[in-house]
Amino acid sequence: MDQKTLESLKKEKNAVILAHYYVSGTVQTAADYVGDSFTLAKLATRIDANKDLDREVHIIITEEGICYELEKTYPDRTFIFPDLICAGMKQVHLDDIIDILKTGKNEVHVDPSLAERAKLPLTRMLAICG
Repeated sequence: MDQKTLESLKKEKNAVILAHYYVSGTVQTAADYVGDSFTLAKLATRIDANKDLDREVHIIITEEGICYELEKTYPDRTFIFPDLICAGMKQVHLDDIIDILKTGKNEVHVDPSLAERAKLPLTRMLAICG
């Protein structure tokens, strides 16, 4: 989906667009808000408190895993998840992670201070899951 198509859909549905920062620049240009998954999830949970977000239709461009929680919380809203997510996100599979944990194959070593900083977004994402 290109910027023109996305803007057309936004206008047709009177929608607000929340996009992850890893999508293309043209998609970000069409978005009302751009951020990481944590930020987008927080914005989506504040729909009623934010007049800019208070629309019946939301186009959310991030991992569709947050769709269930949004639809459960806001059953009167429509959430559209265009297929615009980063292709690299879908290349990580549970079996591969288990194999790496069991064998140590492809283990990556990082500076401890970097590892500590990397915990922050992971902790935030896990907090969203409840």
